[in-house]
Amino acid sequence: MVVIKKNFGVCWQLFRNQLLQSRHASSSTTPFRSAPKTHLRHSYIHCPGATPLTSATLGQVIDRAAYDYSSTEALVFVHQDIRKTWLQVKQEADRLANSFLSLGLERGDRLGIWATNLYEWQLTQYAAAKAGLALVNVNQAYQTNELEYCLKKVGIRTLVAADGFKTSDYYAMLSELLPELANGEPNVPLQIRSERLPQLRDIVMITQERKRGVLRFDDLLDAGKESLSGELERRQAQVDCDDPCSIQFTSGTTGLPKGATLTHHNVVNNMLMMAGRVGFDAGGARICMSVPLYHCFGCVGGSVMAPLHGNTLVFPSPVFNATASLQATQDERCTHMYGTPTMFVDMVNLPELERLDLSTLRSGLVAGAPVPFHLMEAMISKLGMQNSVVAYGLTETSPLLTVGFPSDDVEHRCGTVGYPLDHCELKVVDESGQIAPPNTPGELCARSYSTFLGYWDDAEKTRASLTPQRWFLTG
Repeated sequence: MVVIKKNFGVCWQLFRNQLLQSRHASSSTTPFRSAPKTHLRHSYIHCPGATPLTSATLGQVIDRAAYDYSSTEALVFVHQDIRKTWLQVKQEADRLANSFLSLGLERGDRLGIWATNLYEWQLTQYAAAKAGLALVNVNQAYQTNELEYCLKKVGIRTLVAADGFKTSDYYAMLSELLPELANGEPNVPLQIRSERLPQLRDIVMITQERKRGVLRFDDLLDAGKESLSGELERRQAQVDCDDPCSIQFTSGTTGLPKGATLTHHNVVNNMLMMAGRVGFDAGGARICMSVPLYHCFGCVGGSVMAPLHGNTLVFPSPVFNATASLQATQDERCTHMYGTPTMFVDMVNLPELERLDLSTLRSGLVAGAPVPFHLMEAMISKLGMQNSVVAYGLTETSPLLTVGFPSDDVEHRCGTVGYPLDHCELKVVDESGQIAPPNTPGELCARSYSTFLGYWDDAEKTRASLTPQRWFLTG
């Protein structure tokens, strides 16, 4: 009996070593894996996953990127003529985080960002993560009443805002909510005390002008050069992977917007699994970011994914523009493109498409709506996106649940939403809440590391969407 146990232990150790070696070999050198064959008796599936989850926070991910990919281009904002390496991004994020601490922001405070795709938006996200703040994405198209609701609902302490969006003047809208801004001095932050917005204290504007009662972003960033005697290091060491790092408003089909609260653990691991599925874990990708940063497609699918393996994000314009996206793809030699189906419809139908050299473009991620067969075929034939994949998810799932494989044929890419990401459980239930047989319509439910914490300050709606067993009901 002792011999059997000994031999079994040796065999198990050999098998374990072989398994680990095979996983390591397939993780980067063969990123285009195929979906495993499954034979389901019930509409339930669990994907255990070969890559373990990580406890890293987003701030730690940025620090690692600065160390591992210091000279690699991280962010290119074409319309601002800005390009930064991962080391530069980390250094400037540290400066801005120091400045947030100097404003008195405490761990867990909510920091709002209200802007289009700008470098300052991206830098604010990384700095907030390092300072232990929960970044609140404010929709760039919000009007005054929607902005007020958002500021109140989650108790935004400091708001970073751009000049405006289309015909909206953000400073004028803020002055409507806060008439006391007119009493402030230009570029001197007014310690706001408003009955209408009781938790708001500071406003930072991304502008070249000096406006009354608010602080310019560039001046705040410059102030962060002053060291706070290791205060940022102490704060960052306190941040836990289960802390909220992002609050994103999602309205669903009815009712007032709800603040879906995501943790560092949610978003970092969701992108770690997505990178392995699509092949981003091999590094070297240059991704044209046609999607908005205020949406989870941009601020998680792009901003959190890229630093994990030293990929580059290229932002062609402040808001989506088909011509600018394809011009940037040519000029910046992009290898991947993010977009919704409607964005790709605009791009494949551009009259000037034939004059552009898109020879470096080979793949991309499409999400937000079903992808028609003819659109996928046009993306392949006209844009060269042979390895593009379709993804499905929700803000509450951080955001991706299922992603296709680059090796899938067009029928599987467009006829399905892909295969569940690793470490994810999915089931389809009938009207009574029981798991349905295969090929039976029902409600999709999800449970995994990526399931959100809940809706901020809304226990009733959280209970309606999240069961005691942590199943999220997608509706």
